[in-house]
Formats: sequence, C-alpha cells, structure tokens
Amino acid sequence: MILPLAGVPTRKTYGPKVTNIYDDGYDDDDHDDMSMEMADDENTTPLRGVSVDNGFRDELFLHEGRTVNFYCLSTFEHMNNMDWTQPADGSKCPSQIVVSISPFFRQTSNRTQDICALGLFVNTGHSYSVVLDHTLADPERLATTKLAKLLVDPSIRRISFRLQGLVHALNDKLGFPIGNFVDLDTLDDDNNTFDGMFKEYLHNWPSAAQYHTAKDEFTQISGAKKFNGSPWTRTTVPLGCLTFSACQGAMWHALDRAISQR
Repeated sequence: MILPLAGVPTRKTYGPKVTNIYDDGYDDDDHDDMSMEMADDENTTPLRGVSVDNGFRDELFLHEGRTVNFYCLSTFEHMNNMDWTQPADGSKCPSQIVVSISPFFRQTSNRTQDICALGLFVNTGHSYSVVLDHTLADPERLATTKLAKLLVDPSIRRISFRLQGLVHALNDKLGFPIGNFVDLDTLDDDNNTFDGMFKEYLHNWPSAAQYHTAKDEFTQISGAKKFNGSPWTRTTVPLGCLTFSACQGAMWHALDRAISQR
C-alpha cells in the first residue's frame, strides 16, 4: 500500500527521500535517530556477496559485548531459512524471543510514502533487513514463511517506536496483520520523544558510538545522487544500509532493557 503519512513533510523534488518517523524536530547530526530510505554511494562500504540460502551478509561485533549476524532477505527461500532460535555468538538462549520492528520508507514520484523494507532485530543477535517489494506479489505464500511467524507468533515479544500510527499501512503492505507489539514511546509518560529517551536511558550505552557512526554513513548514502532508484530494490543492498538496520535494532533493544530496569 502506498499512502501519504499524516504529519510527515515531503519535498517538491522527485527521487528517493529520507523519511524519519522518529524525528521530534531535534536537528543534531550526532543524535538524530532515523529510519530512512537510502541510495547507494560509491564512497561507502563495498558490496559483498549474498548467501543464497538465508541471505547472510556479514557479522558485526557490538561494543556492548556481543556479535550480531545480519541478513538481507529478498526471496522466499531466505524467509523460510531464517533461524533466530540460537544466539549468534553461542551465548545462552534468552527466556523469551524479542524482536524489534523498524519500517523503512521511500518517497515515490508523486510524493507519497511507501514502506519498502523492514528492519527486524532479534535478541539472539540476528538482524534481518527485509526487502518487501520482492515478495509481495504472493502474499498468501509470504504468510506461510518463518518471517510471518516472527511477526505473528503470540509467544514472541515485539517492540517498536511509534509503529502504532503505521501498523494498518504495514498490515496492508504485508497482506496479513502483525501480532501485538509494545510501542516503546508509550512506556514513559514523562518522556516520550526519541531524543529525550535516548539521553535519559542510553547515555551510557556502550554501542552508542557505533550507532552514530552507522547513522553518519547512512546519511551519506541517503544523500548520494548516483542512483535514481531505491537501494532496497537493487540485487545487492549496500552494507551501510544493513549495518544501520542492525545498529538501530540493537538500540531499540537497549532502550527496552533500560526502561524495564528503571
């Protein structure tokens, strides 16, 4: 489904456009959170081969002390070969599976916002960037994949930030409704802006510098004009995109843990 997002500013020029649904008007390059559309850039991280079986692309060591595997899912084969049950670094399995959901957008030529990808970060250290447009031609088949299980299974805890206003559009895009989820911005009645919550809960997060570094590369990629199309529709999505998806997902989990421990 392609729709205009209420309250989301758009520009009058055409081509890919970053849309930051978490933006509270705080404009600081070092602390601005993002969920955004990107174009490839010749000066960013080189592309690498894609695993044919499960979409594995690379691994990342987070400064908080664990290794994350990240994947780009663009085929039904990738989505059926997902395995988030075993921790990526061989550590002890958590008592409950928790996954963060981060939508990514592209601005279409008629200045509407289209959900083109999802970032899913599982607390076992697996980060999945899902290219939606490659699989939406067969929504019935999509609903039978392990991806759908991750989004629907009631035994899995799902978290996000300001997803409530977008869930109907996401359900329409997928072809099935996702399960219950917790919107992190509703957990603190006194402070529900992203910037305020980051400063209060994540100022000592060990991976904060990695998050900001990934954000900076993301910004550089998003401003590139080399490609007119969306990188999410390319055969190989740039690693900078997948790295930010992983870092952002880790950040949502860190925020969730910090809020629960207050």
